[in-house]
Amino acid sequence: MLNCCPDALPTADLTSALSCPQSERTAAFLAFTKAPAGVLLCTDVAARGLDFPAVTDIVQFDPPGEAAE
Repeated sequence: MLNCCPDALPTADLTSALSCPQSERTAAFLAFTKAPAGVLLCTDVAARGLDFPAVTDIVQFDPPGEAAE
């Protein structure tokens, strides 16, 4: 879900974990797409296939060991 501190960018988290209901993942996705600025944190599995046309920068913290991954 989108969280916001007064002096910080809004953040959302998106995970493919089974413990996270689809409704929460959808809410985080929609909140991020509607935010004028923000940070989305997600797992590599959750990130596959997502398209955010307005996103200009992506930081991959833990890249896969093999190109096929």
